[in-house]
Amino acid sequence: SDPKLIDYVLIEIQQALVAGLSWLDHAFGKAQIMKTLKDGREVIYPGVYVGVKDYIKVFPDDHIGNFAFFVVDDGEAVAYIRPATDIEANFGLVIWFDLRSVYPSPADWQTKTVDNVKEDVLRVLAGAFLRSQFRVDRVFERPSNVFREFTDKEIETQYAARPYGMIRIDGVIKFKQKTRC
Repeated sequence: SDPKLIDYVLIEIQQALVAGLSWLDHAFGKAQIMKTLKDGREVIYPGVYVGVKDYIKVFPDDHIGNFAFFVVDDGEAVAYIRPATDIEANFGLVIWFDLRSVYPSPADWQTKTVDNVKEDVLRVLAGAFLRSQFRVDRVFERPSNVFREFTDKEIETQYAARPYGMIRIDGVIKFKQKTRC
């Protein structure tokens, strides 16, 4: 309700993604790295806060549709120079989708690939942003790279093959925070 620093910047990117990608059902902010036990082993998964002590698991499946979330590296670079502070953070933007809803025509979803979605997302991200600048360094599509901080292996088999797809865009976000006197 009162975003600050990088959360404020991520909202601008989330809004651009939702406006530019009609098929995107949910554009979440930063995901937290959550842990639970499953069949006696620790599972690390991305969780997004949705209310008083409530997180939803944002792993690929059909329960929340096509989604995006951010992973932001711990340790933002801060250069405090009055009247503004320059802040820089490494980020990963994770997007999971069902090609059948991205390209509803059977002739389209059966012939288009993850690269078509990459191009659509990169086109949206090339738009002008008022609050930030960011650089895209790499784009991944293998589950082991897209969800590298997390451990649930169902991703690698059940939700990584056609008609499903996933990408991760890694880069750097830079923004200014006005310094209060």
